[in-house]
Amino acid sequence: MPTFIGQVKDSKGKISKEKIEATSPEQARSLLQQKYPAVGKIQESNALFDFSNIEAAMSGLTVKDKAVFSRQFSAMVDA
Repeated sequence: MPTFIGQVKDSKGKISKEKIEATSPEQARSLLQQKYPAVGKIQESNALFDFSNIEAAMSGLTVKDKAVFSRQFSAMVDA
């Protein structure tokens, strides 16, 4: 079953992307409209790996966290 990505707005006004499996874009839109008050454009996801979850997880990291990770990762690669 194809996967679609739709731009949605929740009741608080936060805009995000939601991934859903459906047979057609119309079905994906109707399924998303049952969950969210506003649904934007719907696109078929052709990517094998979706980076949107990584972007959301990384947004909560501070610059210090990223610097510590980079230094430790560099030491591991050099070893």
